[in-house]
Amino acid sequence: PYNEKAKYVCVLRNPKDVCTSYYYFVLEILGVQPERAAFDTFFEEFINGNVYFGDYFDYIRALWQHKDNPNVFITSYEQMKHDIATVIRQLARFLSIELDDE
Repeated sequence: PYNEKAKYVCVLRNPKDVCTSYYYFVLEILGVQPERAAFDTFFEEFINGNVYFGDYFDYIRALWQHKDNPNVFITSYEQMKHDIATVIRQLARFLSIELDDE
């Protein structure tokens, strides 16, 4: 639940990558081989929010309502891959941590 006194650091990822990673994660937990579980079926369940831990898109919608709050920092995996140094500086500033160039 949201609390004004907390600081939130949220890392988003391309939904295509989330779905694929999640598919293999669930197979590993259940001990199922990929050739025995159709990705197409999992994809439909993922898109419709019928997977463990709930609907990814509901999570994103709920998070996005707070995107402009001063205690919420949102970045993406893709941003970190593209320019990790900038993301680290932004995160440090958000957390009130002083950094030097080293």
